[in-house]
Amino acid sequence: MTRRAIQTYSPLAFNSDFSVTPQEDSSKVPVSAEELARLLSIARSEGEASARAEQHSALEEKMQSATMRLNRALADLVALAGHLEASTHDVALSETSRNLINLAAQSIIDGQGDLFAGNDPS
Repeated sequence: MTRRAIQTYSPLAFNSDFSVTPQEDSSKVPVSAEELARLLSIARSEGEASARAEQHSALEEKMQSATMRLNRALADLVALAGHLEASTHDVALSETSRNLINLAAQSIIDGQGDLFAGNDPS
C-alpha cells in the first residue's frame, strides 16, 4: 500500500439540520380590506339588530305592564258597579253612580288605545 502526502484540503461545508427555521408570527391573521369591510358591516348589522331587539323588548314590557294596570282598574270598576247596584235602592243615586262608573271605564278604555300610540297612560 502506498501512502501519499496530503497537500491541500478544502473545508467541508457543514450545515446543521437541527437549526430552527424562522416561522411566521401566528398571532397575526392576514385580512384584506374587502374582508375587513365585510366583517365590520356584519358587526354593525348585528349590533343594530341587538339594539332593536332590546328596545322592542323594553317597549313590550312597558305595554304589558300598562295593559295589566288598566285591566285591573277596569275590573275594579266592574266590581264597584256590581256592589253599587246590589246596595242601592235609590234609583237616582244608582243612575248617577252608574254614569260616573261608565265615564271612568271609558277613560280607561281610551287609555288602552294610547298604548298603541306609544303613550304612557300612567
